[in-house]
Amino acid sequence: MSEKIDATSDILPSGTITFYEACIPPLTAGDYQLTASQQPDIPNAAAPPAYSATQLLTVDGPRFTLQPTDVKMVYPPARQQGAYGETLPHIVLAQRDLPWSRALGGSQATATTPWLALLTVYPASESSLVTAPTQMTVAQVASPGQGIQGPVLGTLSQQTLAQQCLAIDMDTGLFTAIAPQLAELPFLAHARQVDTSAKETTGGVQEGFFSVVVGNRLPDSSSAEPRDSTVFLVSLEGQQDNLPGGSGFPSGVTKVRLVVLASWSFTTRQSAGDFIGLLQALPQRGGVRLLQMPHAEAETTLPEQTYAEQGLELGYVPLLDLSRSGEQTTSWYRGPLSPYPTTRDLGGPYATSDAAMQYDPEHGLFAMSWAAAWQIGRLLALADRSFAQGIIQWRRQAFFQQGQTQADTLLATRLEAPAGTSGPASRRSWHAGLVQGFLRERFGPVLREGVTVPLVTPRSKRLDPERLPGLVAGSRLAAARQAGEDPLQAIASQLFEETP
Repeated sequence: MSEKIDATSDILPSGTITFYEACIPPLTAGDYQLTASQQPDIPNAAAPPAYSATQLLTVDGPRFTLQPTDVKMVYPPARQQGAYGETLPHIVLAQRDLPWSRALGGSQATATTPWLALLTVYPASESSLVTAPTQMTVAQVASPGQGIQGPVLGTLSQQTLAQQCLAIDMDTGLFTAIAPQLAELPFLAHARQVDTSAKETTGGVQEGFFSVVVGNRLPDSSSAEPRDSTVFLVSLEGQQDNLPGGSGFPSGVTKVRLVVLASWSFTTRQSAGDFIGLLQALPQRGGVRLLQMPHAEAETTLPEQTYAEQGLELGYVPLLDLSRSGEQTTSWYRGPLSPYPTTRDLGGPYATSDAAMQYDPEHGLFAMSWAAAWQIGRLLALADRSFAQGIIQWRRQAFFQQGQTQADTLLATRLEAPAGTSGPASRRSWHAGLVQGFLRERFGPVLREGVTVPLVTPRSKRLDPERLPGLVAGSRLAAARQAGEDPLQAIASQLFEETP
């Protein structure tokens, strides 16, 4: 029995994940009819009139196509090669309720039965039984022609029939062999909520709530040679009766046409061993010496040879180093895996990669391990779009606040209050009061009398210093400079003269 859970109110602790059998929307996609009726109770009325109204509405959603942002990730990764022979392909969708947003018919279908499924095809042996995804209209999907079974979609509008989508034609025998049964579909889709606070950018999905559709067929690993597999995310809407265990295809039908919403391919190769086995075999393969550069023991005990051998034993590798100034030298480098225990570097944090360089003055060599790690971390951070945007925004705010503080401090130390007036407690509120008072006294009566204020003022009047409050004529400022007066005091004096 399924239990209804309000997943939106749950706050996941860091590093946790919650699985849900299904995420069922309040209304699945489709056409609905709302009918309301009212029978008023009127005293002394033999037959009170009845009132009713009907409203048609449509709940829409993805049906024949998906946007690129609807697919969060696929696994195995597209166009990659690996030991995927024991992994069921699956796809992560950004919309949490997408697999259950449409009701799939059938006597065994329930609210948790998804309308999407993953079909895995082996191109090496089955390429002739399925076509490549082809762009066509929905009308061509619903009416594919003789010998091809299309989905039963009911009545569709002309706009929907003209919509473009991708579809494949698959041999009915192959479809029956690899497609899941109707009763199996609820086990091949689920919803999951994950904590995204420590993850990289999530493409706009901040709450970490996704839906997952899992395939029912393992990738092709029947040969020692690498084998390709192709996975199709198909719509089963209108095809539920053709699934294995259903009523089957009509007589004379040899192919089934399926709407493809997403597809990807990958290559499976034989695994050299599992993780535990590989670790247990490390001693037989050389143990920690696998983390050292192969080298022969020194034949002499010269200090230089002893020093070089010690560096190689510690996992360092001498590499060619081209400095920023163009100098060419040799420096030590060691990766994150070391054949010996290491101590934590307490010299950070570093502002630049050069600051993380370590120098051996006795032998005149640099160790670039920390500097390389710093630079790699910097590049990874800048490659994360959301992180880079956050850093840039933080720097802008920090520079603005720093500049504002310095400007306020500089003005406070160099500018004196206007002569004849006491400095206001708040310069900002003081200037705001002057402007508000001027607007209220000059334009308040005009606006109250309903006189229209001209929208355009002649340029000569608009630039007349004697008509604009607070604007001091250039001649007056020049005279103030020649007399040794403060120009700011002249501006303040004019403001007080014009303000009653």
